[in-house]
Amino acid sequence: VGNSNYNKYDNWIGSGVDQNRNDQFDVRLDHRFSDYDMFYGRFSFGSNTYHGFNCFGNPLDPCTQGPGSGGTRAIVLNFVHSFGPQTVLNVNYGMTRWRTYTEGIHSDYPDYDPVTDLGLPDYMRRSGVVASPSVYVYGGYSRPAGESIGAQAWSVYRNGSEVHHLLATLNHIRGRHEIKFGGEYRVNRMNWFQSGAPGGVFPFYNIATAQYQWWGGGDAMADFLTGIGNGSWGEYDVSPYMSTQSPRYGGFVQDNWRVTDKLTLGLVVRYDL
Repeated sequence: VGNSNYNKYDNWIGSGVDQNRNDQFDVRLDHRFSDYDMFYGRFSFGSNTYHGFNCFGNPLDPCTQGPGSGGTRAIVLNFVHSFGPQTVLNVNYGMTRWRTYTEGIHSDYPDYDPVTDLGLPDYMRRSGVVASPSVYVYGGYSRPAGESIGAQAWSVYRNGSEVHHLLATLNHIRGRHEIKFGGEYRVNRMNWFQSGAPGGVFPFYNIATAQYQWWGGGDAMADFLTGIGNGSWGEYDVSPYMSTQSPRYGGFVQDNWRVTDKLTLGLVVRYDL
């Protein structure tokens, strides 16, 4: 209080803890079916959950994006078959999947309905995401995450991405030639959704209470209390659900030709699409 910079109207402090948890494990299996066939497999699992601290303890808190979760999955399979001392087949398959979800603060308050409780228009229910408006009060008023009150914009996010990779090679030795044939197939997939501001964005500067627009006094909090927004930007956002798939193909022929005991040529032809 004895500090000249003390502001009795801006002296609230809240503290809390963000919650995070991570779990992971791996399972591996090696098996020899015969002298000619061998198998190797591995499964990897990772999972994490997190939840940001709710500063004000209510569904209009701008500090947290609500609960979130994510994790990875990975599968690796390898099979080796020997046709004899000169020919070996090697087949590999791998898959990785990564996902992350943030559900927004309203998932913590299932009984809260911004349309009923705040009197917002009913068409907002059709966006697929029920959320409060994101309200910005500028002019030096502290904002935990940019927003002063209401839902964090872009806080509802879902992304599931995966990669499948199949690779096979046949290795054959004949005289001074080691010949390899191979092909691979890879596909990248992504399923994505992010809602920008399904409840709309409402900024308040100091224009409504200023003597002249953008200068000449005024106060952003006073604009907010009068309910006169400045409308520099704002939207009712209906976000699309998008999925993409990108395949890739490749193949090669390679000849490691031992011309002499001191000279070996590696000749390769490869095609990728």
